[in-house]
Amino acid sequence: MSTKQITLGELCEFRYGDSLPERIRIPGPVPVYGSNGIVGYHSQSVTQGETIIVGRKGSIGEVHYSGGPCFPIDTTYYISGTKRECNLKWLYYILRSLRLTELNKSSAVPGLNRNDAYEKKIVFPPLPIQKQIAAILEKADAAREKRRQANQLTEQFLQSAFLEMFGDPVTNPKGWETVSLANLLTFLTSGSRGWAKYYSESGDKFLRIQNVGRNALLLDDIAFVDAPNGTEANRTKVQAGDVLLSITADLGRTCVIPKDFGTAFINQHLSILRTKSINPVYLSAFIASEGGASQIRKLDRQGVKSGLNFDDIKSLRIMKPPNDRQQQFAALVEKVEGLPASENSLRQAGLRVKQRESERELENLFNSVMQRAFRGELIG
Repeated sequence: MSTKQITLGELCEFRYGDSLPERIRIPGPVPVYGSNGIVGYHSQSVTQGETIIVGRKGSIGEVHYSGGPCFPIDTTYYISGTKRECNLKWLYYILRSLRLTELNKSSAVPGLNRNDAYEKKIVFPPLPIQKQIAAILEKADAAREKRRQANQLTEQFLQSAFLEMFGDPVTNPKGWETVSLANLLTFLTSGSRGWAKYYSESGDKFLRIQNVGRNALLLDDIAFVDAPNGTEANRTKVQAGDVLLSITADLGRTCVIPKDFGTAFINQHLSILRTKSINPVYLSAFIASEGGASQIRKLDRQGVKSGLNFDDIKSLRIMKPPNDRQQQFAALVEKVEGLPASENSLRQAGLRVKQRESERELENLFNSVMQRAFRGELIG
């Protein structure tokens, strides 16, 4: 295979997207693309065929593909033709591998300078090889997308089960008792600052905000610490059944620490909610629901820095159905969720754990294949 290298600027031009005048803002079959993907549809198009869209402002460097006419708006660049004979689907995948999202140099409004992108070097194989590479990557991408959609369906199933068992947590149509969270806690604390000096290759887990999802414990990116002895470590050490809550930045993420999780601590972006008289699995789901999220949005102080303090957390009003119904929901979640894969064999893990593990493997495989394509190693 040819290993000829060229710069991106030698191959293509990033054209500026167009503003969408009011007079043509009419619903229609043509997708309108912003920097983060499709934002609507209307009746006229800017491009006449397949198009690559690249985020210019906002979600800079994000890359999208339209198989037909589309309308890229003025927060984007677009590519609808190239200076050399080129397969656009191949170029789309190559652009995704170039990490254009890392090219922002602005300290204020994020923006992608196309001249920076033009300097990127790529391996430029002959057109038949491009088509082969594009076909391989498209199959890998489709498998990854199917797994992601399956995971979303599982998440939607648990959300539907919650609504079926407890009703809308905002309107409380079943008339359940509501209780201040302060009356349901035996312990409340936030995590430690300045523990970077204790980081290690192995040891005790150090849970950060990326390890807490929307009612999910995520261990894809786990840190470890050689924890110090003393009061601070004892205060921030988690126990089985603890609910973790994100209290800065992306507020309201929750998860529950499972049994046999091992020794772990939290950082300053998380809080430990140790409960009484309420099932922690139910509590985590309630806070993650619209019933909890709407309260957190009202409490969020965005004047200086988004965050929740202890009084905010204690003030949350929690819908409290009978304990036996909470336990039924927790049992259902356990069957679906299981334990994190790193703490339990995949054979014994719940459906959602297996799905996440499969999604992670497909994501790693896809990224590996893309990088090999970028280096010119995919087709011999």
